[in-house]
Amino acid sequence: MLAKIEMLKKGVLMSIQDKGRSKHASIGVPRAGYVDTKEAVKLNTLLGNKKSAAVLEWSMLGPKLKFPKPTYIAISQHTVGSSLNGTNIRTREKIFVPADSVLKLGTSREKMYQYVAIKDGFKTENVLSSQSHLVGYLDSENMELKYVPIIEDAFNLSRPSFQLPSLGSNNLVRSMEALPGPEFDLLPKSILDALSNYFTLSNRRDRMGIQFNELVANDLPSMLSVPIIPGTIQLTPGGKMILLGKDCQTTGGYPRILWLPEDALAKLYQLPVGVKFKLKISSQ
Repeated sequence: MLAKIEMLKKGVLMSIQDKGRSKHASIGVPRAGYVDTKEAVKLNTLLGNKKSAAVLEWSMLGPKLKFPKPTYIAISQHTVGSSLNGTNIRTREKIFVPADSVLKLGTSREKMYQYVAIKDGFKTENVLSSQSHLVGYLDSENMELKYVPIIEDAFNLSRPSFQLPSLGSNNLVRSMEALPGPEFDLLPKSILDALSNYFTLSNRRDRMGIQFNELVANDLPSMLSVPIIPGTIQLTPGGKMILLGKDCQTTGGYPRILWLPEDALAKLYQLPVGVKFKLKISSQ
C-alpha cells in the first residue's frame, strides 16, 4: 500500500518531474522533464531506481515534508541546510528516513534547480507516459505525493553535514556550447558579432523559458509559426533572446537562431541571475 507525504511547507516552483514526454509535440504537448537530467539521474542511481524515476524538483528554497512510513531518499548536491528530524544531512547520499520523519529541504546557493529522489520514485498520476507536471506547480491544497514504503530499517545512513564555501558565482564566467539554429544563416555580421559578447540571465524565468538581459538589435523578417524544442534560442523583433526550457510550447514564430544541447541547457538553466557567460557556437 502506498504512503502519502504530508506537505508542511511548500517549496518554490515545485513540481514532479521524470524524463518527460516524447512523441506528442504534434498535438501541442510540451516535453517537460528534469531541468538537470544528470543530477536527477545520479540521485535515482544512488537509490537503485530506474534512471527515469519521478523526483521532486524545486528552485531556490525547498519544501518541508513529513513521511508517515520509512523509506530512503537522496538530495541534490547543491542543497544547503537540509535536515531530517532536526539533524543536518549530507547531499548525494542514500539516507534512511524512519516513520513519522520530517524532512526540511534547504536553499540552493550555486544552482537554481534542486531535487529529492525517493526509493522506487514518487508515485503520482501518469499522463501520456510521464508523471511530469506540465502546467503550474504543486500547492499544499492539492498535494498528492505518494511512495512505496520499505520495511523498517534500524540502520540510519544519515551523517552530519558540512557546509561548502560559496564559489562566488556572480564573479564567474562560463562558456556554453551552442549550435546554429534553423534561421542562423539569416543573421548578418552585426548580429554574429553581438553573439560573441557576454550575456547574463534575466529574472524573468520559469520552466518554459528564460530571457537574456542584453538586447541584440535586428531587422530579421517575420515568419510563420514553426516547430520548436527545448534548448532553442529565439530572437524577437525587439532584440530579446529567449532560451526555451523543458516546458516550452511546441511551435513559435520567432527566428530560431541557436540551439543548446541537453547538457548545455541544464548548465545554463542552473545559473543564478547575474552570472556572465558566453555562447561558444560550434558548426558540429
